[in-house]
Amino acid sequence: MKRRLAAFLLAATLAAPAFAQTGHPASRDAAPPAESPDAEAYWRARAGEARARVTTAEEGVALAEEEYGKMRHRNRKRGEPRATLSDSRTAAYAELEAALLYRDQELPEEARRAGALPGWLRN
Repeated sequence: MKRRLAAFLLAATLAAPAFAQTGHPASRDAAPPAESPDAEAYWRARAGEARARVTTAEEGVALAEEEYGKMRHRNRKRGEPRATLSDSRTAAYAELEAALLYRDQELPEEARRAGALPGWLRN
């Protein structure tokens, strides 16, 4: 369990700087024009990536909460281990908040400005 939580936090930490600087994942190129035949596929892929990021963040929060719950009810860890678990829980919630913000507000606004149809971002 701790390995999965550590792997999630490492991935979130590595992805966070690129996301914070650009407002979207670093692997994206400029959006194609809305009239382009590739535009719908591009925006559907971006929406799918945003949904996947939210799902991953939700799993990270669940793992962090599980570890935090174990710590509170069984081990009663003190000092550094307790602070580490608390920090990882806070980081997991921050990643979830950023993923939800991107999926629900930033991506739709970016798509609207590029001329994408709203349906392209839905499932």
